[in-house]
Amino acid sequence: MSDEVVIESLSDYINKIKMINSEFEDDDVIVYRGENQVYPTPCVPNLFRQNRTKENYFFEKNLLDEMVANKLTDGESYLIKAVDAQHGGFPSRLLDVTYDCLVALYFAITPSYKEKENIDDDKNGVVYVFDFENMYCPIATNVKELYDGILERKEEWLFKDTLFQYNHKFVDHVLANNRIIAQKGAVILFQGDGFSPIPKYGFEKIIIPSHLKSTLREDLKKLFGIYTGFIYPEGDNKVDEIVNKSIKFNPAPFSRKTEIELISHHIKKYIGYNIEQITSQKEIDSFRLQSQVIEVEKELKEIKDRILKLNHISSDEKEVVDKLKSNFDIQIDEFEQAMQCIDNNLTIDIDFLKF
Repeated sequence: MSDEVVIESLSDYINKIKMINSEFEDDDVIVYRGENQVYPTPCVPNLFRQNRTKENYFFEKNLLDEMVANKLTDGESYLIKAVDAQHGGFPSRLLDVTYDCLVALYFAITPSYKEKENIDDDKNGVVYVFDFENMYCPIATNVKELYDGILERKEEWLFKDTLFQYNHKFVDHVLANNRIIAQKGAVILFQGDGFSPIPKYGFEKIIIPSHLKSTLREDLKKLFGIYTGFIYPEGDNKVDEIVNKSIKFNPAPFSRKTEIELISHHIKKYIGYNIEQITSQKEIDSFRLQSQVIEVEKELKEIKDRILKLNHISSDEKEVVDKLKSNFDIQIDEFEQAMQCIDNNLTIDIDFLKF
């Protein structure tokens, strides 16, 4: 698909969703997020929009403890408490997504329920379609340890090594409240003190033209019963659903070693995505090609610098880091070969990028 798809109607939206889904692997997890404006930097958890962690490193833990004290959450773990915080309007490092493409469309055409429905009808909306190869169970030890490590700053490397901000984790929903149930919600967990966006290979984007918003709201309500009262309402047999999800949960224990292994996968996907995007263009002049390659080089140099800044590598981790660097160099060679197949005169500073 192209970087940007524009719809013409509700049926066109559903067809576009089906087309995008057909391009993903059958066993991948597909989720959606709607935003009622096309922001310069999309899909940012509100914690990072407000830079709360820079004010107080323990802001998140203090917030959740205060919510418990005020009986605003009875979650059994900090992660479940954070889900309650997210849906209660409090800052968090979680990003809401949904399994339902029509719910995502609702959010792309409707502002906060505290605002008038048509207040942003002069602005295009957007639906992001995310593709995850695996998921994390919200009560599993690995993701609980990760989140506790973030809140209590138990693992210094999680913050000092900004490399791990690339490891966005999709966490399955917990049916903690009626709102999550209605929205078929789940979350993406962002790591570290800073914000690193979800890479472009991980999603597709569908633009919802502003002039369609009003009509689409009517269609969603009449045809599917999706409207503000449904989305914000203030057990069925789930055996098959839970069994199927359990197969996809990532069982790897939480450690810096497994986080480093995930980065190697991220690099391969990132370079593969850019090779596909650049080589799929029917016509491209040398100047434009060089500009695109420079952009990729910048990102790869940033990744390389973050790898070099890894602190206090243990003997157990050294083999994984060495493999990470070796794979990085292999991927750089593949990128160079693919680009020079397009233009033999293309300049790529391989020695600058490789370890």
